[in-house]
Amino acid sequence: MAAADKGHEGWVRALVGERGERAGVLSTLNAQTADGNTALFFASLRGHTGVVEVLLETAGIDVGWTYSTGLTGLMAAADRARERCV
Repeated sequence: MAAADKGHEGWVRALVGERGERAGVLSTLNAQTADGNTALFFASLRGHTGVVEVLLETAGIDVGWTYSTGLTGLMAAADRARERCV
């Protein structure tokens, strides 16, 4: 999650694996912080387009997750004018 938050696309890609099939990674990527944020939410919010693309290419990533306020990663990116992530 920290790699997604900081925009480290190469690290996220290495964690996911070549085809997004590395065992045990999906549960980590879909995990939530104490505030309820996910890797996709952080990457979208911060405008880390490459990380967002890697995560969206990963089968099983939870794209419909919503923050406690009802925002999705897509909505957070739009709210912060992260056009390339939208």
